[in-house]
Amino acid sequence: MNLEMGRAAGKSFDKLDRGEQTQIKHGIDELKTIPPQPSGYKHLSGHPKWYRIRVGDYRVCYKVKDGNVYVGVIAHRREVYRELNRMNS
Repeated sequence: MNLEMGRAAGKSFDKLDRGEQTQIKHGIDELKTIPPQPSGYKHLSGHPKWYRIRVGDYRVCYKVKDGNVYVGVIAHRREVYRELNRMNS
């Protein structure tokens, strides 16, 4: 399973401190399994085809398309829906 990280998700990831990056990287690595449904994944209501996993106070939002996982948003839990809305606009 190929994993692609969007530009916004990459920028958000780079801004985090090393401890948070390590935790999120571990969560993203779980997305490479087939099918990409790590423990705690959840479908996002109001955002068709998007899923999220919880990693501490952060959320990793992704979608699966043509057998590839696309990570679109990595954001703090209180900002994740704002970022998704901005991305889908």
